[in-house]
Amino acid sequence: MIGIALVVEDASHGVRLAFRYPASLHVGNNSTRATDILKKDEESMNNNPYAYSDDEDFDGLGPNRGSIAFDGEDFQTGFFDLEPKFFAQLFRPKNILCNKSFELEVDQVMFISHPVLCRNSSLNLFNVVFAVPSDIGETTATEHGALTKTTLIQNSREHLVGYRLAAAKLAHALYYEECRCNYVSTEASKILNVWEQLIIDGKGVEGESASGGVSDPQTLIDVCLARSLLACELKDIYHKLNASGSAHFPLNLFVPMSLALRDPTSHPVIPIRPYQTLMLLDEEADVLASLPDDASPQIRSFVEMANVMKSFLELHVESGISLTQLFRLAAHLVYWQKGKVIDTLTKNNVYVVHPEADLRDNSRHALEFSHKFGLMTLHEALNRISSRLTNIGEHMRGMNSESQLQFIHILIWLLRRNFLVRIHTYIHLIIDRSRKHAGSTRRHSRKSRASVDFRDELQAVSSSPGTSGGWLVDNPNIAGEQQPELLKPDEKAYLEQIANDTPVYQLFKRLCPYFHGKHHVEEIMWRETVSRKAIMSVLANYGDVLVTVQLWKDENSKLRQIKV
Repeated sequence: MIGIALVVEDASHGVRLAFRYPASLHVGNNSTRATDILKKDEESMNNNPYAYSDDEDFDGLGPNRGSIAFDGEDFQTGFFDLEPKFFAQLFRPKNILCNKSFELEVDQVMFISHPVLCRNSSLNLFNVVFAVPSDIGETTATEHGALTKTTLIQNSREHLVGYRLAAAKLAHALYYEECRCNYVSTEASKILNVWEQLIIDGKGVEGESASGGVSDPQTLIDVCLARSLLACELKDIYHKLNASGSAHFPLNLFVPMSLALRDPTSHPVIPIRPYQTLMLLDEEADVLASLPDDASPQIRSFVEMANVMKSFLELHVESGISLTQLFRLAAHLVYWQKGKVIDTLTKNNVYVVHPEADLRDNSRHALEFSHKFGLMTLHEALNRISSRLTNIGEHMRGMNSESQLQFIHILIWLLRRNFLVRIHTYIHLIIDRSRKHAGSTRRHSRKSRASVDFRDELQAVSSSPGTSGGWLVDNPNIAGEQQPELLKPDEKAYLEQIANDTPVYQLFKRLCPYFHGKHHVEEIMWRETVSRKAIMSVLANYGDVLVTVQLWKDENSKLRQIKV
């Protein structure tokens, strides 16, 4: 987000730009002018929990509080350089356009707001305006993420949906407080009085100086933050939405507010699976403390039992909560950035370092890792995990119980901060059309040791319902996803040539639609209710036509090759 603003209209002042934050892209330390005015309000500041103080250092901004670092000057004209009177007129739409979403684009900046007409109030209208890049993409860095990723959005406004919802939710809450206790009109009056006092004192505000002095919008912001709770809340919203994409605060110290920039109607490309689990992005106690007082008891119970080494299916069996409800609870926590859905941590998992991970020696995460795990550095831990492409069980071989527990804690820490990505195994059926498979019947009809070892298990799963099984009922997002491909004519001919009655062949025939590199091993295991050993048996018996490939998926569910 580039900035946030408040426009109000009342009978005495007309339509006015009450508050605009931050002051500009590059703001110096202008606290000297504000200090003279703030001394007059020292007593009231002590009673204001949101009051500005000289030693405040929000998110490391230091003396340049109220500023944000952009690489270019593309957005100055669209937000910071608009004159206050003109800005106010732009965002005081006709009455017919009020009480609904109102958007305006100026110089690659999209202004998103939800103007509200006030009835039976001294205030005629108020409008909180979000200024965001229109279609050039956004740079996001989450509190827990180790990545700084720029997503280019061409000819798409999908990233604006969350701002529309946040603007509407904030407008409705402010209107409620205005009707209850005239909150907006009272706070707007405080802010407008600051404007008048600055002009009288000759300090000047954005070109409105009575004495012709140089304009100083930062002084206005500093004084408003000291006198107005609403101004502090708008500043809080701006910083929190930019930092993590969500904001939680009590509006007017009374109404619990939760804003998020994610579109609640959007769904992941790949739905949640029973073999996956939820990983909390904070410690359990911190997540529980962050939940609102009226949070569902089931949410609290789910947070308490969340375990990266227990799948949703295992949690379902232990708790008695249906899988569908567990998926809903997990999606709720993911939406509010309290957790993320990952593959259950097992000894068979293979991880590599994320190609976009921040590997600087002096990064915040490197220092945090050294402080938490003093025995090794972040780079040593990453090197140990990714030096050889093998599963977690092999990495833990030979460790004592204490070392294994420490290793698991390190894995969880790295996964929370996106330093690692899971590698999946995909299977391809490769038929050599130039060869005849007349002799293949005898080869695959032999009861090899592998097929004998797993004969009982294969017979037990040979009659499983497959993709029409009961798990599909418990998965609300199953429709429309990647389905198994139909066999090609040469693949059908090959299966007919090697046909026999052994359980391993019957399973191979049943799994062939998944052997086109679209479904990884864990997905096949879930869809067809087969064990990993059974799939390994198929690979051992039909290794001449089956090829395994190890890939990882990015956030857009696109397969990526491993660079060795």
